Amino acid sequence: MNLSIVNCLEKPFALPETALKNYAGVYDAGQVSVKDGYLAFRQSFKKTDRRLIPASADTFYVEGDLSTKLQFRTNPNGDPVEVVVSKIRCASTIRKRHKDLW
Repeated sequence: MNLSIVNCLEKPFALPETALKNYAGVYDAGQVSVKDGYLAFRQSFKKTDRRLIPASADTFYVEGDLSTKLQFRTNPNGDPVEVVVSKIRCASTIRKRHKDLW
């Protein structure tokens, strides 16, 4: 697992509620809201909110799906204008079974 993800799980980046409220809104990727002191994300095509775990002032991971990262981009005034949702690729090795083992 990515070290930055592990770090944010052990000790999430602290953001004041005013900063969280600044990110709340409707974006192309979905809706971001503040719930009980944390950010929640609902993708446009889903019906449930997912808690966001802060890794930095503008980067969050989706709780329960740590391969999904959200990064907020701001305008020159510091107002959030978009959120970029990306999937972290996971590498794995899958070995072919030897036919004699079947």
